[in-house]
Amino acid sequence: MNAFACGISLRHILGTRRIKMALEDFACDSSPVNQNDEGSTSDLDITVLSLPRSFDDTLFLDLYKDLSSEGQTNKNCTSSNAQNPECTTTHTLPLSCEEDNAHDTGMDIKMRLRQLHAENKELKEKVRMYDSLKVLYSKRMTEIETMSTKLRESASLSESCDLREKQPQQQALDLKKNNNLIDLDRAQHEIELLVRRAEAAEKQCEDTAAELKGLQKKHARLISRHAAEQDDLKSKIESEIARIRQETNEDIISSRSTQKESFARETKLLCDARDYAMEQVNLLQKELKEVRKDRQTKEVETCEITNELESQLANARSDLKLKSCELSTIQAFHDRLAEEVKHYKKETEKNKQALSTIQIDYIKLEQESVIERSKLEEIIRQKDEALKAYEHDDLLICDHHSRPHNADSSIISDRKSLIRNSVALAKKCRELQSLLKKANDDLSVEKVKNETLGRHAENNKQLYQDLTRQSHNNASAYILSAVKERDQEIYCLNKKIHALFDETHTLRKDRDNVLSKLTEILERRDKLDDMKALVEEGMKQMKMMPVKTDKFAAFGCHYGSKVDTIEEGEDLLDHIVYHKKSTN
Repeated sequence: MNAFACGISLRHILGTRRIKMALEDFACDSSPVNQNDEGSTSDLDITVLSLPRSFDDTLFLDLYKDLSSEGQTNKNCTSSNAQNPECTTTHTLPLSCEEDNAHDTGMDIKMRLRQLHAENKELKEKVRMYDSLKVLYSKRMTEIETMSTKLRESASLSESCDLREKQPQQQALDLKKNNNLIDLDRAQHEIELLVRRAEAAEKQCEDTAAELKGLQKKHARLISRHAAEQDDLKSKIESEIARIRQETNEDIISSRSTQKESFARETKLLCDARDYAMEQVNLLQKELKEVRKDRQTKEVETCEITNELESQLANARSDLKLKSCELSTIQAFHDRLAEEVKHYKKETEKNKQALSTIQIDYIKLEQESVIERSKLEEIIRQKDEALKAYEHDDLLICDHHSRPHNADSSIISDRKSLIRNSVALAKKCRELQSLLKKANDDLSVEKVKNETLGRHAENNKQLYQDLTRQSHNNASAYILSAVKERDQEIYCLNKKIHALFDETHTLRKDRDNVLSKLTEILERRDKLDDMKALVEEGMKQMKMMPVKTDKFAAFGCHYGSKVDTIEEGEDLLDHIVYHKKSTN
């Protein structure tokens, strides 16, 4: 009995030590995800497989008590084995068999721990793959930021293009100023022509004055010659002089009457022409004022319309450029989406392959866990059967040397042995319960792992499907809407451009009409200036004509009046013809 008890205690100690060492290796070295592991992330919620502190402390206390109590029993067993060697030989065989079974279970646990360690490495590799995917995502975000900077640069380039487009507008304004200067040059040229005409008229007046002086000189010569002849032939022509006087007096009277009549006619004609010219001048001035006002208003309207048209054209060009830029960005975005979809398809194929491998591993782990669970259940059942097969007398601790010969002392010793045996049974039951709890905990942890892996795979599948659907729907709808909006805007811009061309055509017609009216008014103004000059010349000539009553003066006046009447008649005929032409 003592040898058997010693063997059980040794087996118990060896089993507890091996289980403790295996659990420490499993908790320290083969944990699925350690806290200081570089590949661990916050996304994987995997619990660390380790024993609680309270359980370790109680286990150490129990082991210490067992060792201290069994040290004394080992001494007694050695002394008893020395006395009866037959008992030792009988109990060595089952102890060795039980040690072999415990060793086999420890080896199985170590193999299981190695397998779990390999699975832990695979999980670490998967976590590293996830980190690499995160790095790729950060790179894509940096590329998107670079594209946004490029878009800003394109916006700055569009602003510079707008500034370049405004330069032709400034050139157009400069051309308008040059046109105004050209109009001033035309006016100066016309003024020079008028000055030349005035100089030619002055030259003609000088020529007529020179001719008059020559005629006066001729007249003086004729008078002197006539005086000489008269002195020589006084006696001869007294009778003729009387006759000539009578004739000359009659001619003078008739010429004076005709001259008065012609002077009255001329004064009337001049007054009528002056009044008509003044009326025409007033009317023309009024028309000029109205035309100038109309021209100013038309110029203001044309300037406003041109400015509006230019601004609308600039806006339309800027809108077209923006739309073209947007279309290019949409096309680039569509190309990127296509490339990303291809890349994601490749990644999904890889993930599917990885998921298939994980599912296969999961199935294998489930099968192995079922097998191990069945094995553990069989071991527990065998141990339960062994415990049931044990009798209470076999577990009693009997001290032959310590038994007294008295009956009272024997009863007390039996009670102590019963208490010790009950304590040993309680310890054994507690150890077995702890082993069962550990095995159940391991199985629950493995189940949780497998469930989390399955959920993670399903979530990845759903996310990929959602992303593919959203990318296809958003890309196609956005591209179609953008193309439709661009077509509508282009149609509206074409309408605006046609309307602007029509307005510019009407403005050009109005400008041509105004220019034609201005040319007509300027021609009429030139004609009126010519009429005024002619009237002033006629008035000056009428004021400069002297009245002479002497004999010779009468003859000269008669001669000069004939010449003047001839010239004035020609001027009046020219004036009447010009007036008729102007009225027609």
